[in-house]
Amino acid sequence: MENTIFKKALFILFFLIISCYGYAQISKTIGLGEAIIENSNMKAAYKTAIQNALLDAIREYYVNASENGEIPDVTPEYIKFIKSYKITSRNIDDFKVFVSVEAYLDNVTIKDPKPFLTKRLDTIVFMFSNLPEAVISDSEISKTMNNVLQAQNFSTMDQNNFAYLITDPENKPQIINAFNSVGAKYLLLFSFVLTYPEHLEKNQSIIDEPTYTCEITVNANLRSKQGKEKKITLSINSGNKDRTKCAKEAMNKGLISLVEYLRTNILLDEATISRIHSYQIKVINFKNMVNTNKFFESLKQKGFVNSYKVTSFASKEVLFNVETIFEPTILQQKITDAGLNQNIIVKNENNGLVLDFSPINE
Repeated sequence: MENTIFKKALFILFFLIISCYGYAQISKTIGLGEAIIENSNMKAAYKTAIQNALLDAIREYYVNASENGEIPDVTPEYIKFIKSYKITSRNIDDFKVFVSVEAYLDNVTIKDPKPFLTKRLDTIVFMFSNLPEAVISDSEISKTMNNVLQAQNFSTMDQNNFAYLITDPENKPQIINAFNSVGAKYLLLFSFVLTYPEHLEKNQSIIDEPTYTCEITVNANLRSKQGKEKKITLSINSGNKDRTKCAKEAMNKGLISLVEYLRTNILLDEATISRIHSYQIKVINFKNMVNTNKFFESLKQKGFVNSYKVTSFASKEVLFNVETIFEPTILQQKITDAGLNQNIIVKNENNGLVLDFSPINE
């Protein structure tokens, strides 16, 4: 009887330890999201609000975990670090959908997200004034700016919500408040000054159709969430026989030059493409291939390996070839941090790894 009670106590203790250990790999965080209902498309707005809530939950995690107040630019790719989530509330008011979520994050990957991201993006919102020419509309400039920013690895995912909060484009405190209300890390304010120093080009006959030379000056101010500001002024020339086309070409060149200047002089792009390593992982003392394949599939699901395949099979060992962004020693550490080594022994050997499944069979 005592022996039975002792065994039950050990089982309960083991269960509690494993449960706590598993919980230690997961962080619960709360997020709030909203989205504008455009063209009466409730479904699309609801989907966007959920995404925004999940991103807000991830930002909240970094805010609480950060020691110096610095948090990364959280973009939709970060959602891969969420193990699961549940919607805790939803509401519709003033042509907007509001959602709150509880998200459960994978601690191992979210603490060191950079290796798992395909590219680093800087989140930014923008506002402009002083249209250079009446024929150039707000929508044209917004569309061009969106395309130019995204081409330089900037994310404008918060632009719609930011613009929705602005009722007076000349009210800077309102613009700053709107910026602080969205997730974007940077605010870009810019204006144009366009002049037509009309003249005949060199060697151009007076009877020829005149060519307009447009000069555009872009005055910009980049602001961070911490309130730091950087001022930029650029001047660009363009020429065209059509006055309207001349203005548009100058505007496009000005925006391209502005964003290129940001990327090459202020917010430097970082290479995030990691070198792919290929090496062998030997599996020994395994009971069956089902459990072995499940283990490698869990490595792939977590992003620890990109791919794997069996290269040699015998009764006592199996050789897998893996492709991964992690060197053997780092992959070994990732497996340990994720708690995947609870029932196996992981060893570094011959520029690869050995997985000994003997403890699980004891």
